[in-house]
Amino acid sequence: PATHLVHHQGEVLARLLREAKLDLFHQIALMEVLRALYALQGKAERIKATPLPRQYAEFSRIFTRVFVALVPFGLLDVFAEHLKAGLPTAETLPWLAPYLAASTLITWVFLTMEGVGEMSEDPFERSMNDVPMNALCRVVERDLRQLLDEDDIPPPEPLIDGILY
Repeated sequence: PATHLVHHQGEVLARLLREAKLDLFHQIALMEVLRALYALQGKAERIKATPLPRQYAEFSRIFTRVFVALVPFGLLDVFAEHLKAGLPTAETLPWLAPYLAASTLITWVFLTMEGVGEMSEDPFERSMNDVPMNALCRVVERDLRQLLDEDDIPPPEPLIDGILY
Protein backbone atom coordinates (compact mmCIF):
# COMPACT_ATOMS: atom_id res chain seq x y z
CA PRO A 1 0.00 0.00 0.00
CA ALA A 2 2.75 2.53 0.82
CA THR A 3 4.44 1.91 -2.53
CA HIS A 4 1.10 2.48 -4.26
CA LEU A 5 0.82 5.88 -2.58
CA VAL A 6 4.31 6.89 -3.68
CA HIS A 7 3.57 5.66 -7.21
CA HIS A 8 0.29 7.61 -7.27
CA GLN A 9 2.07 10.75 -6.08
CA GLY A 10 4.59 10.31 -8.90
CA GLU A 11 1.74 10.09 -11.40
CA VAL A 12 0.20 13.27 -9.96
CA LEU A 13 3.54 15.08 -10.29
CA ALA A 14 3.84 13.93 -13.93
CA ARG A 15 0.28 15.14 -14.64
CA LEU A 16 0.99 18.52 -13.01
CA LEU A 17 4.10 18.85 -15.19
CA ARG A 18 2.10 18.01 -18.35
CA GLU A 19 -0.57 20.55 -17.38
CA ALA A 20 2.16 23.17 -16.79
CA LYS A 21 1.08 23.59 -13.17
CA LEU A 22 4.54 22.55 -12.03
CA ASP A 23 7.86 23.49 -13.59
CA LEU A 24 10.51 20.89 -14.40
CA PHE A 25 12.88 22.02 -11.61
CA HIS A 26 10.25 21.55 -8.88
CA GLN A 27 9.00 18.31 -10.42
CA ILE A 28 12.53 16.86 -10.33
CA ALA A 29 13.00 18.01 -6.72
CA LEU A 30 9.67 16.47 -5.67
CA MET A 31 10.44 13.24 -7.53
CA GLU A 32 13.70 13.04 -5.57
CA VAL A 33 11.69 13.33 -2.34
CA LEU A 34 9.41 10.51 -3.54
CA ARG A 35 12.47 8.40 -4.42
CA ALA A 36 13.81 8.95 -0.88
CA LEU A 37 10.43 8.03 0.64
CA TYR A 38 10.33 4.87 -1.46
CA ALA A 39 13.86 3.93 -0.33
CA LEU A 40 13.00 4.54 3.34
CA GLN A 41 9.82 2.50 3.02
CA GLY A 42 11.84 -0.37 1.53
CA LYS A 43 14.34 -0.19 4.38
CA ALA A 44 11.53 -0.27 6.94
CA GLU A 45 10.03 -3.35 5.27
CA ARG A 46 13.42 -5.10 5.29
CA ILE A 47 13.90 -4.32 8.98
CA LYS A 48 10.47 -5.74 9.78
CA ALA A 49 11.02 -8.85 7.66
CA THR A 50 14.53 -9.64 8.97
CA PRO A 51 14.28 -12.22 11.74
CA LEU A 52 16.79 -12.55 14.53
CA PRO A 53 19.03 -15.46 13.58
CA ARG A 54 17.70 -18.61 15.26
CA GLN A 55 21.18 -19.71 16.29
CA TYR A 56 21.59 -16.50 18.32
CA ALA A 57 18.33 -17.07 20.15
CA GLU A 58 19.05 -20.76 20.67
CA PHE A 59 22.60 -20.29 21.97
CA SER A 60 21.44 -17.45 24.19
CA ARG A 61 18.80 -19.71 25.71
CA ILE A 62 21.26 -22.60 26.17
CA PHE A 63 23.98 -20.43 27.74
CA THR A 64 21.46 -18.81 30.08
CA ARG A 65 20.18 -22.20 31.24
CA VAL A 66 23.73 -23.52 31.79
CA PHE A 67 24.67 -20.36 33.69
CA VAL A 68 21.55 -20.61 35.84
CA ALA A 69 22.34 -24.25 36.61
CA LEU A 70 25.89 -23.33 37.66
CA VAL A 71 25.03 -20.27 39.80
CA PRO A 72 24.45 -22.27 43.03
CA PHE A 73 27.84 -23.95 42.62
CA GLY A 74 29.50 -20.60 41.98
CA LEU A 75 28.07 -19.22 45.20
CA LEU A 76 29.43 -22.09 47.28
CA ASP A 77 32.76 -20.24 47.63
CA VAL A 78 31.02 -17.24 49.13
CA PHE A 79 29.06 -19.24 51.67
CA ALA A 80 31.52 -22.16 52.11
CA GLU A 81 32.83 -21.12 55.50
CA HIS A 82 29.30 -21.13 56.90
CA LEU A 83 28.10 -24.28 55.20
CA LYS A 84 29.51 -27.58 56.28
CA ALA A 85 29.51 -30.67 54.12
CA GLY A 86 26.45 -32.81 54.45
CA LEU A 87 22.84 -32.04 55.14
CA PRO A 88 21.85 -28.71 56.68
CA THR A 89 21.65 -28.75 60.43
CA ALA A 90 20.10 -26.30 62.85
CA GLU A 91 23.53 -24.70 63.06
CA THR A 92 23.98 -24.18 59.28
CA LEU A 93 20.35 -23.43 58.39
CA PRO A 94 20.56 -19.66 59.08
CA TRP A 95 23.44 -19.44 56.58
CA LEU A 96 21.60 -21.54 54.00
CA ALA A 97 18.75 -19.03 53.59
CA PRO A 98 20.91 -16.20 52.14
CA TYR A 99 22.62 -18.73 49.88
CA LEU A 100 19.27 -19.89 48.50
CA ALA A 101 17.97 -16.32 48.25
CA ALA A 102 21.07 -15.16 46.35
CA SER A 103 20.90 -18.15 43.98
CA THR A 104 17.21 -17.57 43.37
CA LEU A 105 17.62 -13.84 42.77
CA ILE A 106 20.54 -14.22 40.35
CA THR A 107 18.73 -17.02 38.51
CA TRP A 108 15.54 -14.95 38.27
CA VAL A 109 17.41 -11.92 36.89
CA PHE A 110 19.09 -13.92 34.12
CA LEU A 111 15.95 -15.86 33.19
CA THR A 112 13.99 -12.60 33.09
CA MET A 113 16.60 -11.00 30.84
CA GLU A 114 16.43 -14.03 28.55
CA GLY A 115 12.64 -13.71 28.41
CA VAL A 116 12.81 -9.99 27.66
CA GLY A 117 15.30 -10.65 24.88
CA GLU A 118 13.06 -13.31 23.39
CA MET A 119 10.01 -11.02 23.49
CA SER A 120 12.03 -8.22 21.85
CA GLU A 121 13.04 -10.34 18.86
CA ASP A 122 10.11 -9.06 16.77
CA PRO A 123 9.09 -5.55 17.88
CA PHE A 124 6.42 -4.97 15.21
CA GLU A 125 3.91 -7.75 15.88
CA ARG A 126 1.41 -5.76 17.97
CA SER A 127 2.02 -7.44 21.29
CA MET A 128 1.92 -5.46 24.51
CA ASN A 129 5.69 -4.84 24.61
CA ASP A 130 6.13 -3.95 20.95
CA VAL A 131 6.56 -0.59 19.23
CA PRO A 132 3.07 1.01 19.12
CA MET A 133 3.04 1.42 15.32
CA ASN A 134 -0.71 2.09 15.08
CA ALA A 135 -0.47 4.90 17.60
CA LEU A 136 2.60 6.41 15.91
CA CYS A 137 0.91 6.28 12.50
CA ARG A 138 -2.24 7.84 13.94
CA VAL A 139 -0.20 10.76 15.35
CA VAL A 140 1.38 11.35 11.93
CA GLU A 141 -2.03 11.09 10.24
CA ARG A 142 -3.58 13.58 12.65
CA ASP A 143 -0.68 16.03 12.19
CA LEU A 144 -0.89 15.83 8.40
CA ARG A 145 -4.66 16.29 8.39
CA GLN A 146 -4.33 19.31 10.66
CA LEU A 147 -1.70 20.78 8.32
CA LEU A 148 -4.18 20.34 5.45
CA ASP A 149 -6.90 22.08 7.50
CA GLU A 150 -9.18 19.05 7.28
CA ASP A 151 -12.19 18.83 9.56
CA ASP A 152 -12.37 15.04 9.73
CA ILE A 153 -9.45 14.38 12.11
CA PRO A 154 -9.51 10.92 13.69
CA PRO A 155 -9.18 10.62 17.46
CA PRO A 156 -5.88 9.47 18.98
CA GLU A 157 -5.37 5.73 19.07
CA PRO A 158 -7.18 4.36 22.15
CA LEU A 159 -5.59 2.32 24.90
CA ILE A 160 -6.70 -1.31 24.86
CA ASP A 161 -6.60 -2.75 28.37
CA GLY A 162 -4.18 0.04 29.30
CA ILE A 163 -1.83 -0.75 26.39
CA LEU A 164 -1.07 1.43 23.37
CA TYR A 165 -0.78 -0.66 20.20
